[in-house]
Amino acid sequence: MALHKTPYCPPPTSHAGDPVEHQVLHPYGVGIDTHSKFIQVCILFRAAGCDTGGIKRLERTFLTTFSDLQRAHGWTLRVLTGLAEPQTLRYCIESTGTYHCPVLIAWGGIPSVVNPLLAGPTRRKTDVLDARLLAHHSIGQVLV
Repeated sequence: MALHKTPYCPPPTSHAGDPVEHQVLHPYGVGIDTHSKFIQVCILFRAAGCDTGGIKRLERTFLTTFSDLQRAHGWTLRVLTGLAEPQTLRYCIESTGTYHCPVLIAWGGIPSVVNPLLAGPTRRKTDVLDARLLAHHSIGQVLV
């Protein structure tokens, strides 16, 4: 489906839209927003050769067929080559109904399943923003 690229990722914003201090604790963060027909995946990772903590962001939408969920997992591992392995891939996912369950089965790894209310509401609720916020939680270990 769609692939969105942004060279560097700005820090998350507060409910008022002001920048929030963001501490990077891990070399990468993965956020997944789930729905009945698709998932939105956001990957944050340190840019190679960047000593100043520059963070890159890649985003992609996948269908919820099992083969597409596996394709999403494979894409994530390819992006994170050298940073993550299938058994130890960390990701943050919302527990939206039961839509997250097939993702957990297809991905394995080390998920942090969070209540959507705890993930932090944004002023504008969109799937892309939700996945980004979950990725920020994953890279900064805010909720996990």
